[in-house]
Amino acid sequence: QMPVVGNLDDIFSRDGDDLEILAITHRAKWVCILITLYRISMTSFIAGVGCYFLMWTSTNIELILNALALTFILELDHITYNATIASSRQNLIASLKRLSWSDPTSCASRYPNTAALTMGFSVLGSSCITTYMIRWIQRAA
Repeated sequence: QMPVVGNLDDIFSRDGDDLEILAITHRAKWVCILITLYRISMTSFIAGVGCYFLMWTSTNIELILNALALTFILELDHITYNATIASSRQNLIASLKRLSWSDPTSCASRYPNTAALTMGFSVLGSSCITTYMIRWIQRAA
């Protein structure tokens, strides 16, 4: 687990061109949590509204165009990042070493495919529930 520190001098380590994040501050930890929750909620909301919107399209060409529009909206954050952040800053972010993570319970080493299986079942289950709800709404209308 990444340590949380209060001193800004203990956060980064530079090794040549590589920059490594060693720790984060308490404020940065809470900002990361809030941004993650915000992004998950917004993406879920847009995907849900988009599926509901796609459900009422009448022709195949409208379905394709509306699905393309929904994909554009969901990718808009990446487009905005590439357009507004300077390339030197993007290169700095890209040069950061990947964060290492150690499992304190060692479940990941005992069950290496657990995360992939859990994610697969979660996506499959949520897709089934969403499809059922959309069909139920269509029948009711």
